[in-house]
Amino acid sequence: MNNKFLQMNGVIGIAAILTFAFDCRLSHAQTTQINDEFAYPELSVVPRASDRLQTEANEEKMHSITSFLPLQIPALTTLTSGIACLVNPINPTIGYIGLATGAAWLFTSTALSLFYHPYQSGTNRIQSLPKGTIRDQITRERTAEQEIQSAARFGEQLKWMSVMTQVAASVWQVTQVSQNSNSGSQGSPSQGTTITQSSTNLAIGMSIGSAVLALTPLIFRLHSYYVQDEQTEYRKRIYAPVAGAGLFQNPVTHTYDPGLMVSLRF
Repeated sequence: MNNKFLQMNGVIGIAAILTFAFDCRLSHAQTTQINDEFAYPELSVVPRASDRLQTEANEEKMHSITSFLPLQIPALTTLTSGIACLVNPINPTIGYIGLATGAAWLFTSTALSLFYHPYQSGTNRIQSLPKGTIRDQITRERTAEQEIQSAARFGEQLKWMSVMTQVAASVWQVTQVSQNSNSGSQGSPSQGTTITQSSTNLAIGMSIGSAVLALTPLIFRLHSYYVQDEQTEYRKRIYAPVAGAGLFQNPVTHTYDPGLMVSLRF
């Protein structure tokens, strides 16, 4: 009887030891996984880059009409200023510069809004990537970040190209119309009767207005810029300082004084 009791106690003890060892290994594995996740900002940021990419892809078609408005508004004004210069009887050919520049940017921005979907394309590319291990998840998140950055970089290039070309076209129209107006006013009376000051003023005013509105992308940025900026801000918050108040022992007087403790982790 005693032998059976001892044997039973021994079996229970061995089972308890094995269970404890298994729990310790499981707890260690879970702790290691959590530590690995916090060791990489790609896995700690909320929302993750892949989730943000998917969200933007779902809303991309909804925002396609307004995504390139900062480029379309100055394109329309540059196009209109070119038409105003075309009706100026002094030298109508001046308006071809603004007309061509505005039409080119209006066509480009409209085509991009209809056919350019960077977030959907990026989502399709990362969906084929594995995400089982920590290494796979890091690769997936970094690829998603690259897709977001690529869209923002392309938008910034478009912004500067639009500003430079349309400001240059508008300023050129102002100078050319002004010069031709001054030379035309010194011509014969028959020529002077055909020149209307109102058309000249209209052409100059529209060109100045288009030059000002060509700066619109500098004030109202493209949507891709805000997506990258917000995602970068979310990632920076992981490295934010952790501050807290506490009591610190004075090494000289051995008394405790209140203080502020700041912890920075990189």
